[in-house]
Amino acid sequence: MSSDQLIIFDTTLRDGEQSPGIALTPSEKLLIAQQLEKLKVDVIEAGFAASSPGDWDGVNLIANNINGSTIASLARCVPDDIEQAWEAIKVADKSRIHVFTSTSDIHMEHMLRKTKEEVLKDARESVKYAKKLCDDVEFSAQDATRTDKDFLIEMASSFPNKIVLGLDARQGRVATHGWASVEKELAVDVAFAVKDLPLAGIVYTDIERDGMMSGVNGKSTLEIAKKSGIPTIASGGINELSDLEGLKSIFRENNSLLLGVITGRAIYEGKLNFKEGQQLLDR
Repeated sequence: MSSDQLIIFDTTLRDGEQSPGIALTPSEKLLIAQQLEKLKVDVIEAGFAASSPGDWDGVNLIANNINGSTIASLARCVPDDIEQAWEAIKVADKSRIHVFTSTSDIHMEHMLRKTKEEVLKDARESVKYAKKLCDDVEFSAQDATRTDKDFLIEMASSFPNKIVLGLDARQGRVATHGWASVEKELAVDVAFAVKDLPLAGIVYTDIERDGMMSGVNGKSTLEIAKKSGIPTIASGGINELSDLEGLKSIFRENNSLLLGVITGRAIYEGKLNFKEGQQLLDR
């Protein structure tokens, strides 16, 4: 790992709640947020405030009661979303607005019904507006792996070193549509294709290992990092401290390319000590 600070971003309360059968009340979300705060998680994405009154209440409850972590709310590139996010989190000691928009052709045509020029304009204006309300603003390009490369370059260039690319794969091939579809394209080819983009990093998830605690796919993660030349976060399969030791060993000669790891279940089930894991990666 580099000597720079490692930032832990947890999205259990937003992305995690999209799991089938999961519906958390505001009080249940607060209990989870309190445990994340005890783990000294840097950023807690508390929810999507504009999505429903219940989600707004949950985000606001967390913002009112958590002091040690930055509290983030997701928001589309829509002024009302950004305003609702800010109203929900502005009471927090440290707050963040996480703005996102879809950038793939299929999403822009059928979901947003906007041109590339309109989407790019919306992204730039939305980040600028969010910055007027909140000092800490994050931007994500949704469905980036299916986005036209030239357009992704233009989008990434608007926010240099601020976008992290999520790259999900099954048996080395890119997985899309919530992992329901596997494309012909290899993940390493996508990694090579984005090597010239000003990305902050890549999150590489081996979806066959995600949540299974069967061991991280270090070799594939390293291949993604080397093909792209972009610092990469390993995701999927972390079970215990030895998995992190093995990952560090694989990246031994490419230490600067290991940006971090994503783990959840191993910590919640007591298999991995968070503090020991972070200390190991920081060495």
